[in-house]
Amino acid sequence: MQDAIARARKTPNVAIAWASTREVLKVIEADAMGCHIITAPADVLEKLPATQNPAELSLSAMKAFCDDALAAGLTLAIPGKMHAAE
Repeated sequence: MQDAIARARKTPNVAIAWASTREVLKVIEADAMGCHIITAPADVLEKLPATQNPAELSLSAMKAFCDDALAAGLTLAIPGKMHAAE
């Protein structure tokens, strides 16, 4: 991608598009490489660091992990902790 971007910068009327980015990290990488156009779904854009402060970003990431684990039926046994059903 970096090579394509470098070549495009030397060619008039040419731009590189990174389309349908599905991960926040890829949006950040594309921007860092100097990609001209980056498209992403709204749910990915909402997770960009510029749209949330660090605490909100961390909390939303942890909530997503928790939701995914619960949806998969996973549990985490913590010694010494009582479960809600106990």
